[in-house]
Amino acid sequence: MNRKILLHIDVLRPKPHNPIKRDTKMERQYNCHHCSVQRTFSPRQQILAKDYRNNKDSWTQGYIIQRIGNVTYKVKVQDSIWIRYANQLRQSHLPDKVQQAPSIPLNILLDTFNLPQQPSEASQSIEAAMQDRNIRKSARTRYLTQHLQVDPQLKSYKQHN
Repeated sequence: MNRKILLHIDVLRPKPHNPIKRDTKMERQYNCHHCSVQRTFSPRQQILAKDYRNNKDSWTQGYIIQRIGNVTYKVKVQDSIWIRYANQLRQSHLPDKVQQAPSIPLNILLDTFNLPQQPSEASQSIEAAMQDRNIRKSARTRYLTQHLQVDPQLKSYKQHN
């Protein structure tokens, strides 16, 4: 049969080292066909990490602390450290912190545009109406749910109370 017979002594002998060559052409073809993207991140890079808390998937902003393995990263998100795979990370183009516009006190604006310092009667009446307005419950009467059951003798539906 032109095969080498495996003996007990063959198990003890070390095998010659044959490094496996990567078929880069086949790998490129597979990646092109399946639209795969090689994701690499650098430390301190802003990212969005998949958040699995509260039984829902969402994305939370953070940054990369370090690379642990080929596709594994240590991520700092909201005062905690997570470990995520590269397919659970996305580049973030959001600003690090949202900057608020500087606020100007109201009296300076009123003085600048020569507006009266006291609110008008119309605005006072609107505010009073908003405060007097009570939030009320619905007046709709609710009925109990009635379930339908199958009567096997009639083979039809009847209402069950």
